Amino acid sequence: MAIEAAHKRSSARDQAIVFNLPAGAREPTWEDVWSRLPEGSLAARPGATGVTSVEQVRLDGGTAQVDVLVPQGEYFQLFTVHLDGAAIGPWKVRVVQPWTLRIEPPTVNEPRIAADGR
Repeated sequence: MAIEAAHKRSSARDQAIVFNLPAGAREPTWEDVWSRLPEGSLAARPGATGVTSVEQVRLDGGTAQVDVLVPQGEYFQLFTVHLDGAAIGPWKVRVVQPWTLRIEPPTVNEPRIAADGR
């Protein structure tokens, strides 16, 4: 949900989601996130443009904060997506908080890249 909420506020909002997860996210996590995104979404590859990148996730009971870096033209902007949820209910976006612009593109962390070089 956080990836989609931030992507909707990016300059790439009319394009398919190209997503990235934090370093250390394991392959099953990548597969799970990918399965929940809209059809046509892609995992980021080195050199990809328009990448929506999850930088950090913080969970505290029924609340979560997800820092997501999104493209804004040639720059990137950081958003913190605040979510509310419960163990038996779905997560819901409460607030999408914008932060300052960043210049550096995100580092692609997809684990299969490192494993097989594709």
